[in-house]
Amino acid sequence: MNKRTFISTVVLLSSAILYAHPNTEDPRIQQLETRIRTLETQLQTLLQTHATQQKAQQEPSRAFQRALADADRYTRTQLNIIEKLYAQAQQDWPNAEPQINTLLTTYPHANRTGCALLRFALQHKGDAKQERLIHIIKHHHDAYFPDGVNVGAFAQLSLALHYQKNGNPRKATEQIDTLKQQHPHAIDHRGQLLLQHYESLQSALP
Repeated sequence: MNKRTFISTVVLLSSAILYAHPNTEDPRIQQLETRIRTLETQLQTLLQTHATQQKAQQEPSRAFQRALADADRYTRTQLNIIEKLYAQAQQDWPNAEPQINTLLTTYPHANRTGCALLRFALQHKGDAKQERLIHIIKHHHDAYFPDGVNVGAFAQLSLALHYQKNGNPRKATEQIDTLKQQHPHAIDHRGQLLLQHYESLQSALP
C-alpha cells in the first residue's frame, strides 16, 4: 500500500469512527479530529504532487511533438542543416557564435535553434546572459530538448538564478512565481521537477 492510499484509508476509517461517536466534547474525539485534518492536508499535498508528476512524465512526449512540428515549416534538407549546425555548436559552446547567428537569422523558428540559444546563453555572464535569456523566454519558450526539458522554463529558472546572484531578489522571485504558474511540471535533464532543484541549481548553473 502506497502512502497516498494509506492516508486515504486512515482518513476514511477515522471519519467513520467520528460518525459512530458524535460526542465532540470528548478529548479523544477532538484529538482524532485534529489528526484527520492533518491527514487530509497531507493527502491533498500528495494528490497535487502526484498530478504534477504525471504531467511531468508527459514532457518528453511534448518535446517529440514540438520537434515534429518543424517538419511543417522546414524541408528535410533544412532540418539536416539545422542539426549539423547544432552539432557543430555543441563541440564548443563558448565559441559557437557563428553557428548561433546562422540558426537565429536563417532558422529562427526551429526547435533546435531555441535549444542552441539556451546552451549558448548559459556560457555568458552579466548583461549579455540576461539579454539572451530574456530573448529566449520571449521568442523560444515553446522549444524542447529531446529529453523533455522545456527551453523557456529552463531559461526562466536560469534568469531567476542570474537575478538572485546579482543582488536582485525581487526580480528573481517574479521569475520563480511565473515559472510556478506557467511551468509547474517542467523537468530538468534528469527528469526531475525543475522547481525542486532551485537551491542546488543556484550553485550549479554558470
